[in-house]
Amino acid sequence: MEKLTIKAHQIKLYPTKSQEILFRKSCGVARFSYNWALAKWNELYKAGEKTSAYPLVKLQNSVKKEEWPWMKEVGKCAPQHAIHNLERAFKNFFKKNAKYPKFKKKGRKDSFVSVENKVGFKQKDFKIWAPKIGWVKCAENLRFDGKINNVVIKRIADMWFAFVNIEIENSNPIEIPVVSENQAAVGIDMGIKSMLVLSDGTVYENPKALKSNLKGLKRLQRGLSRKVKGSSNRRKQQMRVAKKHYRVSNIQKMQFTRLQLKS
Repeated sequence: MEKLTIKAHQIKLYPTKSQEILFRKSCGVARFSYNWALAKWNELYKAGEKTSAYPLVKLQNSVKKEEWPWMKEVGKCAPQHAIHNLERAFKNFFKKNAKYPKFKKKGRKDSFVSVENKVGFKQKDFKIWAPKIGWVKCAENLRFDGKINNVVIKRIADMWFAFVNIEIENSNPIEIPVVSENQAAVGIDMGIKSMLVLSDGTVYENPKALKSNLKGLKRLQRGLSRKVKGSSNRRKQQMRVAKKHYRVSNIQKMQFTRLQLKS
């Protein structure tokens, strides 16, 4: 029996300066749309009324041409999906799986939905198409065939990535369980001092490359704590810390994958 596997294929992007400006504008529109919808949601909630994503999207579309004409500069998916993401956040809150949604801040977890489905998806010759932005150079071509759910563009440190969420039919999915020697399933804690600590007490020490980068991360974090809040030097140091976090994360993922394949 064929099963569907959801993959988020992460592809690094190399936008031009003008394309990066549009990326940042798209992130800003998505953030503004999310915060606007959250304010409306709170207002209606206090008045004893219920709402959802669709009426808020409809309301925003009816006024944005006059009130926020700058929203035309970016693709329509960015603001609309931001509101749907807010609805998902509220659903998780009501299920007690998350805290009450908060307003988003500029420069934190910048992202936006660029393409909604396969209809608007184009990718070839190490380039990926983004509506209102055009063809953007990327590090690799899509490696999987399947149904495209959406494409999310994210900023990590000072780098940009496209996360292509795709459904893949897999008749024989490979499952690699993590087990202890007595074949009992165990939990995993990916830490700083040790790379992996299993719930049965098994410790996997960090390799040299990871240890070296972790030392560098601690040094950068100490430097960040000494910077004056709001200063340009602090912003630069925050970017250095974000880059090092990304480097450490990649090494941890690589080592974790190797452990899975060995188990």
